[in-house]
Amino acid sequence: MTVKVREIPLRSGKWYVKIDYRQRRASKCFGSQERAQDVADKIATAIDIYGMEALRMFRRPEPLSTPPKIPTVEEFAAKWELELEKRDLKLSTRLSYASNLKHHIIPALGQKLLTEIDYPVLKEFVCSRARRARRENTAARTP
Repeated sequence: MTVKVREIPLRSGKWYVKIDYRQRRASKCFGSQERAQDVADKIATAIDIYGMEALRMFRRPEPLSTPPKIPTVEEFAAKWELELEKRDLKLSTRLSYASNLKHHIIPALGQKLLTEIDYPVLKEFVCSRARRARRENTAARTP
């Protein structure tokens, strides 16, 4: 078993820990010689204790077969409301949150995925609510 620290290419500042254990090889790049040497020492100890299992830390994780499902705003809001029930909030606060979700947020943004919500989308949502409020206030004043 060998665990070596090498700068590749020379004078590049890229330090590699190179492992050769029972004809299995692995390497990993580090930014400094001190860090590479520290990791090399730990790997050598781990190989002494655990054998081949210590090399797993150098393997890349397997890609997920299916990407995680991104919820819509409506799905997220339903989960969020359940979380609010666990918190110590006044009833009026919870009712206000539920009303805002039901009457404003879900109708406008409910079918969008959370990853689709960004600054321009939120800006348009807030501006449309402000325009609607101005129209309603103006209409209420005219006799």
